[in-house]
Amino acid sequence: MSTDSKYKLVRDDGKVMYSSNIKWLDWNESGTIKKLNSNPAINRSLIMYEEDKLTKYYNWLTTIITDIKVKRKDFIEFTTEKNIYKLYIKQ
Repeated sequence: MSTDSKYKLVRDDGKVMYSSNIKWLDWNESGTIKKLNSNPAINRSLIMYEEDKLTKYYNWLTTIITDIKVKRKDFIEFTTEKNIYKLYIKQ
């Protein structure tokens, strides 16, 4: 994780996370991942992850999104069951 990463996520308590990759997760009723998506939506979660030739590992997973306040190409602000997040996207 570095400040050179494409994605910067800031939580309402000031915690900052960086990542090179993200996806938006749909969940099954059983709590398992149903589908990976490219766009945010209500009832999805954001997963931030890194990958190289051998492995993928996630460095942050939000709780379920309850509201999307702002959605632009370079910035998304959303609320989850527990927090408010601001996602900055390098273009």
